Amino acid sequence: MGTTTVILVSVIGILLFSLILWFFSRYKKCPSDKIMVIYGKVGTNKDGTQRSAKCIHGGAEFVIPVFQSYAFLDLTPISIQVDLK
Repeated sequence: MGTTTVILVSVIGILLFSLILWFFSRYKKCPSDKIMVIYGKVGTNKDGTQRSAKCIHGGAEFVIPVFQSYAFLDLTPISIQVDLK
C-alpha cells in the first residue's frame, strides 16, 4: 500500500465524516411544547400551487440550507391574572 493510497483513503474518510456531520447539523428536532415552522421552498399543494410553509409538531425534519429556514412557535400557556372587584 503506497502513500498515495493512504492519503486518498484519508481524504475520502474526512469528506465522508464531514458530510455526515453536515447532515446531522441540518436535521432539526421539534420539542413537544413547540411548533417548528419550516419556510421557503417546502413543496407543492395537491392542486399544484407552491406551499410557503410547513408546520411540524413533535417530530423532526431535514432543513435544506439556502432554500429553507425554520423558526419555533411556543405553545406554553400564558397565565393572565384577572382582578375581580
